[in-house]
Parts: sequence; C-alpha cells; structure tokens
Amino acid sequence: MIPFLIAAILFAIGGAFYQKYQNRGGRLGGEISGPKVYWLFFCLYAYYAVPVLVLAYAADGNVSLTWLFRGMLGLMLFRMVFQGLWMFVFKKWTPYYGMTFNVLFVAFVWYQVGGILQEERWNRWLYLAILISIHALIDTWYAGVFFRLVGQRTQGDEAVWYADAKDEKYRSINKLTFYLNIILTLLWFYFLFLYNP
Repeated sequence: MIPFLIAAILFAIGGAFYQKYQNRGGRLGGEISGPKVYWLFFCLYAYYAVPVLVLAYAADGNVSLTWLFRGMLGLMLFRMVFQGLWMFVFKKWTPYYGMTFNVLFVAFVWYQVGGILQEERWNRWLYLAILISIHALIDTWYAGVFFRLVGQRTQGDEAVWYADAKDEKYRSINKLTFYLNIILTLLWFYFLFLYNP
C-alpha cells in the first residue's frame, strides 16, 4: 500500500503549493480556502491516482476489476479535458455540467460494482470504488450549494470557482467541508491500511 501513501503525500504537497499560488490575488477562479483545496486535491487523488494505482498494483488479471477502474479513469479523464476547456479556454463552465457528469459517473460505478458482486465478494478495491463514487456525490452537492451562492459568476474572465476563507458567505460550506474531509480521510485510511477481508 506504500504507492497509495506516497501518491497521497504528493497530492497533499501539490495542494499546499496550489493554495499558495491561487491566493496570491487576481487568479482566475478566486481565492481558495484550506478545506476547499484539501477537498480539491483529495478528489484529484481519488479520481485519478487511485484508479491508476489499482490498475498497476492490484487488478492482477481480474478482468472485472480492470474494466471497472479503467472505466472510472477514462470517464474522469474525459471530464478533466472537457472541464479544462470550458473553464480556461471558453470560460463557460457552470456547475450543472459537473453535477450531470458526476451522476452519470456514480451510476456507472454502482452498476459495475453490482455486476461484480454477482460473482465475487466485497473486497478492498470495490470499497474504494464506492468511496470514489461518494466523493462524486458529495462533489455534486457542493456544486449545487456553490451555484446557489454565486449563480452565473462561474463564467467569464472574473469567474469564481472556489470558496474563499475570508468571505462570510462561504463560512458554512467551508466548515462542513472541513468535517467531511476528516471523515473521508479516516475512511480512506481504514480501507487502504487497516481493512483485512
């Protein structure tokens, strides 16, 4: 499980640098709070690093598991390209795009896991797939809350994508994000390092 730990540490370091970069002022997307940057890089770790590591170290010829995590990675790579273009090139990103994609992603994961469980028992990797889908569900809820707070201001040259720690209107979502980050971190730690089927 060492590769998973190393990847988590690297993403945490990346998050710290990104927060410093983003909060210098005047950056597209606005300033970002500590809980939000933790959540962002936690999701990047879950959506991209974990599927790659499962495929590299754990799938071990299991066709169902390989298909599941390849599908998850492929869908998220597609989203990354689409979201990157709509945020940084066209500057027309709206949370509804991400919310719609997340719902489709969760449906794919749950359908695939349900099929695998017809022939196999629960294992660490299936639990991780469900955890990744939980990230997508929470992300969908966050996007809905954020959209209610900023409306169409996620588009254009002055787009706001992040919850600023200094802005009072983001206080409750930042607080909730902080607590959910702790809960999910503990769940990930359990299934990666303590779970023994």
